[in-house]
Amino acid sequence: MNPNNFMNNDKLEYGQIILGHIKQILKLSLCDLSDGNVCGKYQSSILTLSDALYSYYDEQMIKDYAAFDRDNNDKNFDNSYRHYRNLFRALLSLVKRNEYFKSAVYGEDSDEVVEEVSAEETE
Repeated sequence: MNPNNFMNNDKLEYGQIILGHIKQILKLSLCDLSDGNVCGKYQSSILTLSDALYSYYDEQMIKDYAAFDRDNNDKNFDNSYRHYRNLFRALLSLVKRNEYFKSAVYGEDSDEVVEEVSAEETE
């Protein structure tokens, strides 16, 4: 891997990394999850997102993850897709509760609202 690939003028922010990861999970969810390889990637990606957001966990997310972990260790639990999907939903709710991507609207270093560009203006 060439370390210069990471050296450019674009500022890569943590929020962009998280959004990119969420995008990849959503793409995987559109695939055939009956394929064990795809399902494994889906589950692993959700766990990685959970790890990446761990420092942002609030009381509700701690409870949600404890329930996931408890169910995950239950030998009788047989619907893993739904189980991981519920964790993914809880993580997205955490992101919303924390207004994690507020900077996408307000900007990282400014209290000013960024104007949205309508579809007509871009044509």
